[in-house]
Amino acid sequence: MEEDRKYDFDLFVIGGGSGGISAATRAAKLGKKVAVADFVKPTPGGSAWGVGGTCVNVGCIPKKLMHYAALLGEARKDQEACGWGPAKEGPIDWEKMVDTVNNHVKSLNWGYRKLMNEASVKYYNSLATFVDAHTLELKDKKGKTERVTAENIIIAVGGRPNYLEVPGAREFCYTSDDLFWLKKAPGRTLVIGAGYIALECGGFLRGMGFDVDVLYREKILRAFDEDMAARVVTGMKEIGVKFLKGNATKFEKPGDKIITHLEVVEEPPEESHKGEDESQEALESMKIEEEKPKEPFVPKIIQKIEEYDTVLLAVSRHADTAGLNLKAAGVETVKSGKIPVNSHWQSSVPNIFALGDVTTISKELTPLASKEAVYLIEGLYSGNWRTIDYTTIATTVFTPLEYSACGLSEPDAIAKFGEAEIDVYHSSFAPLEWTYLESRPKNLCYCKIIVHISSRKVLGIHFVGPNAGEVMGGFAVVVRKGLTYEDMLDTIGIHPTTSEELLILEITKRENPDAEKKGC
Repeated sequence: MEEDRKYDFDLFVIGGGSGGISAATRAAKLGKKVAVADFVKPTPGGSAWGVGGTCVNVGCIPKKLMHYAALLGEARKDQEACGWGPAKEGPIDWEKMVDTVNNHVKSLNWGYRKLMNEASVKYYNSLATFVDAHTLELKDKKGKTERVTAENIIIAVGGRPNYLEVPGAREFCYTSDDLFWLKKAPGRTLVIGAGYIALECGGFLRGMGFDVDVLYREKILRAFDEDMAARVVTGMKEIGVKFLKGNATKFEKPGDKIITHLEVVEEPPEESHKGEDESQEALESMKIEEEKPKEPFVPKIIQKIEEYDTVLLAVSRHADTAGLNLKAAGVETVKSGKIPVNSHWQSSVPNIFALGDVTTISKELTPLASKEAVYLIEGLYSGNWRTIDYTTIATTVFTPLEYSACGLSEPDAIAKFGEAEIDVYHSSFAPLEWTYLESRPKNLCYCKIIVHISSRKVLGIHFVGPNAGEVMGGFAVVVRKGLTYEDMLDTIGIHPTTSEELLILEITKRENPDAEKKGC
């Protein structure tokens, strides 16, 4: 009975992203009294958005739409080669493209509000902070506060980008939280970072016709398979993205341009072959040069000052928990602000749960947060607790040459089982559509299957090529269900498609490290 209710709500969700809304609406459909608090703190650049979380507003959705816009631009050369008239010249109409993307995002914001309303979920456009384990203080944008209580609380606030701690970073640089809402074309852009956000943003900006430099410190796509990451980078270089290894030390903006102070690692000199001169004298000279002992190249740090129209920081992200006053509730966190949880997404406080990007066990993937929400509500209100195997979740990096992966990387598989127990079946390839286009690389696309020799189980699948996410969506079942290499080989693919490449891999790296494919 309502009058017997001990708390204002059975469940209170902090965070209006995909995970939070999924948990709230599912609990409400089970007859629970539920509320959601969602409040977007504006960026230093002034950007803010509606309900829906990172994915809808400043992540997956606008990113994929802009990636598609860039691919359309890259396809203009293909269009002419395929017999169509000359494609439209000139840069992208940034303002029109951004308006189109933002209008779609706003329709999704409205859809989420409608979804919560139809499920009878009470929505607070307020910043929530803990008073104790069952009590929250809600503060709206006008400063008005109220307190509510809840039997159970879910924290699903996601993450926000970090800023470099160097002069001018917050004043003059943007993050991905700003990029998708920029009204003015970014122009020449420096992207700082080596993760998937940096490469995706840098890739689609270059595809739209803007000059792009990517500044990275160490390994690119460190969390992914090295083989595949190298091909992603090569694909970006093919379309004109320049990579610089080093650091930014200062940003200034005395006028329209951002003056960027860089410390860049010197690149090794390119090999010289004396042009087209093939005379006997030239050949002898080259032979003498080659026989001389070469001094080892020792890279130096070069101080550079560059001017950019836009600097995009994509250095890392942090869990957006600092303002929640978690200490008052007794919820433990780690240094990054993330919340340790058990396999039931329960924090150190029994009635407080967390899911999505804010936890130490999850990955930054929207469908994953939604699935965690489903399993959490099932367990909480029906006792049917299900768990997730986080090692078998597929993901895609939407760079110009897309990269999708599921399961273990090659180094991780070797580290876990030993090199003698791992076979890697691989091949480079070109999609049929590229084979008659001069502008397209011929063997840059690449795929591999990582197999445990004793059990024959597929431990990992990796694919670099067009529509990589669409390809991997089905093959993820192979890894999750523990199917074998022979199961894949016995499956007849659809011809001619790029997905069939994964079903005809018969050469291992042991047999032939050269992955170049011959024939169709």
